[in-house]
Amino acid sequence: MRKKGFTLLELIIVIVILGILASFALPQYFRAAERARFAEGVSLLGAFRSSQIRYKAERGVFCGGLCTTANLDVDVGTPKFFAAPSVQNPVVLPGVIATIVRNATQNNYNQYTLTITDDGTIACTDAGAPAACAFLQ
Repeated sequence: MRKKGFTLLELIIVIVILGILASFALPQYFRAAERARFAEGVSLLGAFRSSQIRYKAERGVFCGGLCTTANLDVDVGTPKFFAAPSVQNPVVLPGVIATIVRNATQNNYNQYTLTITDDGTIACTDAGAPAACAFLQ
């Protein structure tokens, strides 16, 4: 008489294999999700750079000092994963025209600040652990 079904040992082996696969897949998933959030910040900074370039074309200087987002012809709404972008004075931070900070996350995981310069260079600065910028760029 032949019994049908799986033995306990076979089920345990399957569970162990699935656990090993999940240990490799989950970190990759979280990195891919953070890259998508990073793209939102890059997009917002690109809009601010374009607005700053238009401002400079009209007035001869970048909007800086006491300048706010209301002085620029850009409306980014409310970002989902970042705090509202801030206009920077390119004299204080040479070349930097806007910054944006990643919203607070659980235990400060993946905390970083993005800056954009007048030539379009975007820089990422880590503010938490683990370092997020290394795998985002």
